[in-house]
Amino acid sequence: VVEVVSPAHRTHDLVTKRREYERAGIREYWIVEPHVESVTVLALPEGGVRYAEHGRFGRGDVATSPLVPSLRVDVAALFDAR
Repeated sequence: VVEVVSPAHRTHDLVTKRREYERAGIREYWIVEPHVESVTVLALPEGGVRYAEHGRFGRGDVATSPLVPSLRVDVAALFDAR
C-alpha cells in the first residue's frame, strides 16, 4: 500500500489507516509525505502484528522495499515529477 499523506488529514492517514493496514495484514506500507518530501517504508514481520520501520528516505536517498528487492525509488525524482 502507498499512502499519500494529506496535511489536512495527517492523523487519519498516519494513525488510523496504519492500524487498519496492520489489522488487514498488509505486509508493506509506504507513507509518502509531499509537504516534507519524505517516504517512510514500513514492513509487517512474518507473524507480526505491528509494523517495523524499514527506512525513512528523503531527497538524495533511494527508497527500497524489503519485500521486492528490485524496487528502488529515487525520492528526489518522485517529488520532482510533474
